[in-house]
Amino acid sequence: MKLLRALNWTLSRIIILVTLIVLTLSGYVLWSNYRTYEDVRDVYENLIQVKPNEDSDVKSGFNELKEINPDVYGWVTLDGTNIDYPILQGENNMEYIDKDVYGNFSLAGSIFLDSRNNSDFKDSYSLTYGHHMSNHLMFGDLDLYKDKEFFETNRTATLMSETDITKMTVLAVLQVPDSTDEIFDPSLWGEDLTDLAIYIQNNAIHIWDDAIKELFDNPTTTQAVALATCSDGNTGDRTVVILIAHRDLVSEDTPPDTGDSLFNSPIFWFMLIFISLIGLIILGILIFKKDDKKKRSV
Repeated sequence: MKLLRALNWTLSRIIILVTLIVLTLSGYVLWSNYRTYEDVRDVYENLIQVKPNEDSDVKSGFNELKEINPDVYGWVTLDGTNIDYPILQGENNMEYIDKDVYGNFSLAGSIFLDSRNNSDFKDSYSLTYGHHMSNHLMFGDLDLYKDKEFFETNRTATLMSETDITKMTVLAVLQVPDSTDEIFDPSLWGEDLTDLAIYIQNNAIHIWDDAIKELFDNPTTTQAVALATCSDGNTGDRTVVILIAHRDLVSEDTPPDTGDSLFNSPIFWFMLIFISLIGLIILGILIFKKDDKKKRSV
C-alpha cells in the first residue's frame, strides 16, 4: 500500500509539473505571437508616416525612406486592403525574410523584391514576397482576392519606385506550388509576356477578362508585378496576385524624340550648309561682275 501511495503521489506531482510546463510554454507562445503582431503594427505605423506622397516629387519622397534603409526601392498599395508597404531588396532572397525595414530581427520580415529583378522595377515581370499574417498584416490580405465578389470589386493598385508612380490593375489571383517556375523565376520572362498570359489564363482562381485581353494584345508593352505569400492549408502552396500596367519600352540607348525628325536629320543640315555655300558663291560672282562692269564704264 505504501508503494502504491508513493507511486500515486509521484505521478500526481509529475502531472502537475507537466501541466505547469505546458501552460508556461503556451503562455510564452501566445505572448511571443502577440508581440510579433504588435511589432509589425508599430513598424507599419512608423513607416506610413514617411510614405512618399503621390502628389509631390516621388524622388524626394523616397529620401527619408532611404535614410531609414537604403535597400528600400519601392512602395506598393492595394486598394481595398491593408497592403500598403515599402518594398526592399536584399543581396539574396533570405536577407529580409526575417528582418524588418530597420534591420531588426522580425518573424514577420519585410515585403521584398526578388534579388534577380532590377531594383528600378523596369523589368517586364517583377516578383515580390511577403509573409502571410492574420489581422490584415503584411501580405495576409492577398487571400481576400480568392473571394470572387472581393476580386471583382477591388481591381486597382499603385506601385511607386524612386522615379515613377504606376497605377496598376489586378489581373488575377492564383494558388500554385512554390516550385512553379512560371511564377517564381523572374528571369524566365523577357520582353514578351505571351506565355505568362497563357499560364495565368489556364491556372487562375479568378481572372479579369479585360485585363488578360490587354496582356494578350500588348505582350511586349505590359509590365507585370507578382505579389506572393504562403497559402493556408498546404505549406508548399503560394497565393499569388498579379498586377499589370502599360510599360514604356523606350530604350536608354535610344535618343529621345525632340521634335520634327527632318530637323534632327544630319542630311538636312548638310544640304542646308551646301545650298548656303552655293548661294554665297553665286552672290560673290554677281557682286564681282557688277564691280567689273562699273570699272569698264569709267
